[in-house]
Amino acid sequence: MNRILLHQIWNRRRRNIWIFLELLLAGYFLWMVIDPICVLTADQMIPRGYEQEGIYQLKLGAYEAEDGVYFHKDEDDEGTYARRYRQIVHELVSCPEVSSVALGEGNSFPNCQGWNGVLLRALGDTVVVHAQSYSYYQVDNNDPVGVLGLKDALTGEALDLPPTFFQNDRQVALSERLALRLFGTVRAVGRKILWNDNEHEVAGVFQNVKHFDAQQPYPLLLASQPMPRVNSYIVWTSLLFRLKPEVDERAFLERFEREVVPRLNQGNFYYKGIKSFADYSREATFEAGITSKIRLSYTMATFALICIFLGMFGVFWMHAEDRRSEIGILRSLGASRATVVRHFFFEMWLLVTVAFVLVLLAVFHYVNTEGLGVMVETFRNDWTKPDPAFWQNHVWTRFAVVSAVTYVLLLCISFVAVCFPVCRALAVPPADALHEE
Repeated sequence: MNRILLHQIWNRRRRNIWIFLELLLAGYFLWMVIDPICVLTADQMIPRGYEQEGIYQLKLGAYEAEDGVYFHKDEDDEGTYARRYRQIVHELVSCPEVSSVALGEGNSFPNCQGWNGVLLRALGDTVVVHAQSYSYYQVDNNDPVGVLGLKDALTGEALDLPPTFFQNDRQVALSERLALRLFGTVRAVGRKILWNDNEHEVAGVFQNVKHFDAQQPYPLLLASQPMPRVNSYIVWTSLLFRLKPEVDERAFLERFEREVVPRLNQGNFYYKGIKSFADYSREATFEAGITSKIRLSYTMATFALICIFLGMFGVFWMHAEDRRSEIGILRSLGASRATVVRHFFFEMWLLVTVAFVLVLLAVFHYVNTEGLGVMVETFRNDWTKPDPAFWQNHVWTRFAVVSAVTYVLLLCISFVAVCFPVCRALAVPPADALHEE
């Protein structure tokens, strides 16, 4: 039976060649647009490493001398600004709906626009590792671990740091990836690192945290530092808080605006609003171009699939019309509807498979010579190394995954395009089809 089918395909080669050429062009184009979709989707599916729900950032402003009556000259000194910050932290901690509060540098939370890079090395080692740092201030009730919901890399439970961690600038916590880069193991508690030529003890190792949702985790250092003598330029300070799980967020926000905000307007500080981590995530993804890149890739992939579908549908419509007598003969000889459909599906499978093999040869040559680029490069320097733990960072694994996805899509859309014309031709009674013969 297969030999007969191959013979029939060869006899119709002039018509099939147009389908074949379309599959070649569309297959190559489809592979190129499926690649970023697979990689970006895989990166976004990597766990954030923190619990985003219920986290907010409190946004403060400060009056300047030129603001006239709103400016309090007697409040304009660094010590007073630091004291006011502590009072505002206390006001947040006092809210019954708030479970934890964190005060730190402005670039010390996920999806913020800042980035603080540091160079570290294990004590006694010469290998220097680049990492990102989240630095929080040594103030009472400061609990960044509780706000972010960090998990211990070994146990998966809530990260348990020493009670003095946020009062000690000689202890640090490392992300899982950073611990592996420095020590080759996540069992790094108690070990020492050198940072700015100062010795620091590792107090904990937490699960990897993604700074941007659309990117992969970067080595991360968590540290504390004394509360600086801040001034009214407060852009580089972030004040975060987490709500308790059972809190109605809408009701809380209404009460917050009505009762808490008046107590936050202290001295030259004034309340500017709060923003959820979910909003930060959407904005960061959009500003980095990830949203537009994904939309463009999906649009191009949809366009390619529609072109394939219309091409297959039109050609096989004519195929089915021309071969109604052949279908009638097969049906009169006892072939079932399923047998006839499989006959056409086999033809399409063979065309798609042969065309896709040639497409893979072209893509293989492209990958072998040009390589596959990184989808997102919000932050990149000579210290950046792809994490081998993720399949999308291995060129040939990525090639295989994208090829498999593209092949399945080609087959599915081709089979759908063939199904309707063939089923329509099968609806004609065998006697009528043979009468035309």
